[in-house]
Amino acid sequence: MATTLHREKQQKVQQMAYNYVQRLKLRNIRQAAVLVINNRTQAVEVYVGSADFADKVQEGEVDGIQAVRSPGSTLKPLAYALAFDQGKITPKTMLADVPADYGGFEPENFTRNFVGSVRAEEALVRSLNIPAVSLVRETGLSFFLQKLKQGGFQQIRRDEKKLGLSTVLGGCGASLWEITHLYHSLARQGRYQRAHYVKGETRAPAQVLFSEAAAYVITEMLARGQRPDLPEGFENTYRIPKVAWKTGTSFGRHDAWSIGYNANYTIGVWVGNFSGESVAQLIGAEVATPLLFEVFNTLDYNPPQDWFHAPKSLQVRWVCAESGLPPADFCNNQVADVYVPLVSPSQRCGHQREVIVSEEGRTSYCFTCMPAQGYRKAWFPDLSPALSAFYEATGIAYDKAPPHASHCTRLSENQAEAPMIVSPSTAHEYLIERDDPPEMALECKAAHHVQTVHWYLNEQYYRSASPREKVFFKAQPGQIKIACVDDQGRAAQASIQVRYQ
Repeated sequence: MATTLHREKQQKVQQMAYNYVQRLKLRNIRQAAVLVINNRTQAVEVYVGSADFADKVQEGEVDGIQAVRSPGSTLKPLAYALAFDQGKITPKTMLADVPADYGGFEPENFTRNFVGSVRAEEALVRSLNIPAVSLVRETGLSFFLQKLKQGGFQQIRRDEKKLGLSTVLGGCGASLWEITHLYHSLARQGRYQRAHYVKGETRAPAQVLFSEAAAYVITEMLARGQRPDLPEGFENTYRIPKVAWKTGTSFGRHDAWSIGYNANYTIGVWVGNFSGESVAQLIGAEVATPLLFEVFNTLDYNPPQDWFHAPKSLQVRWVCAESGLPPADFCNNQVADVYVPLVSPSQRCGHQREVIVSEEGRTSYCFTCMPAQGYRKAWFPDLSPALSAFYEATGIAYDKAPPHASHCTRLSENQAEAPMIVSPSTAHEYLIERDDPPEMALECKAAHHVQTVHWYLNEQYYRSASPREKVFFKAQPGQIKIACVDDQGRAAQASIQVRYQ
């Protein structure tokens, strides 16, 4: 039996993986695996299952390419590709990155912060979790899982009935072989076909996972030179090749991934420990990407072959910079965006709403309370309740309509519906023990139709809960600003003082 492995490349990459792991051992990171697929022949040219096959102490005989582990964020490009094909997004579409509760599942970002409103292309490059989960929910979890199964993910096929929205964040099992093939499909215009490592092997025909246009759009997103996930000064240390790439870090930092591709090769890298040991430094961008770039620079640094070409189905149009939608008459700030006619979002932008305000602009009115004269019309951002509540709770400035007329009967009805913080009380100063500070309870009263409230502490999101649920937190000395926002965007705020007794 003759394999497709390229002897010289196999030896080079094997040595590179060995040397790389030697440098990481001081950080308790002892293993790595590398898979290299030739995109033009679909042959596996390099198969490095471990850093040192002969190292029995570090389980060198384990095949790290086939081992099933949490894939971290490496599946997110598929979510964006499917959303593009369903007409949910284009690169400039604005997505919400705010606290969300999906039936008890409350995803957070790697940084544990939220950014509010963000473009789809930026959300993918920054690997934000809430936009990815939201897209899978919109396109359909079953559809997302179906595409993963179609793309050869066997553990996902076995676990399908147990998987939820967290799958897109790495809440599932996958191997380096499977993940690398997903990116291999991006390099092959959206077509999945299993690579071969035996010459003359009979293979199943290719299957379409997503469109050629989606593959190109995602590739351009992942090929951006300026990447926030790279460590500071990375560009000055490493020679960065022209590739599209994505990193992943499993929950608990057990696995670091980095997968990349150009027109010639798709390369997958896993770094970690076969024992499953968690290491704080096991972050995809920091420990897997350097090896990925090292392999690319050795095998195929900035090849003379053409980069990927945009398909004819993809066209360019102007969109509103605030929403990513075709501009309305009031959209003065516009940017160029790519789209597919009759597929991509076509509704005109509605990111602003007309508000009746007093002549000096200090009061707003509705048709119930507007005066007979002394008013004018103005435009303000038409934000979703979740986004406006997030901005209010975190103190992020935004252009908002002035307060509604205090004499309006509709206003008093709406205020009665807003949540009320009942604990902690603002009437007391709280004394806590330095050595054993107690947990303090957050409680509110909300309208009967409210399903979820979001709690913020010192303008930072804390957690979401049912309005009838007590939420506890460890208090620290000083002033604590508390905000409670319901699922309609109505907010209540309070401030307490805490000091050591």
